[in-house]
Amino acid sequence: MRFHVDRHGDTVTECAVAELIEEGELARHARRMRRAHHARRDALVDSLRKHLGNALSFTVPAGGMTLWAEANADIDTRRWLARSAEQNVAFTLGSSYVASELSARKAQRYAQCLRLGFAQYPEKGLETAVKRMHSALRA
Repeated sequence: MRFHVDRHGDTVTECAVAELIEEGELARHARRMRRAHHARRDALVDSLRKHLGNALSFTVPAGGMTLWAEANADIDTRRWLARSAEQNVAFTLGSSYVASELSARKAQRYAQCLRLGFAQYPEKGLETAVKRMHSALRA
């Protein structure tokens, strides 16, 4: 719809972004966020290893804002998810990302996968979340 109303871009925004790029602010911001995300990722990894090391396996991501982990086959991840939610902790099961055309067996396999976001949380908050996940798993 915007194309039909205004065939030009948002000139003011484009000029502002161009200025941020030219002055190096965008690059500085990217470096700051990369450091912050790595610190948060490392805090999550440390907490997962400490509190859920026997329940999950994962590879530490080189970048990004989430970590994918796989729960042991004997863990009912749907039940774990529900109990975690009762403790104000959320994660997403891999089966949420499976296309409906895939077999039920594949969907079940992905149900053991957890997507854990870390970018928006402070390091201490991640420790608390993992402790709550551990408590929910034990319940």
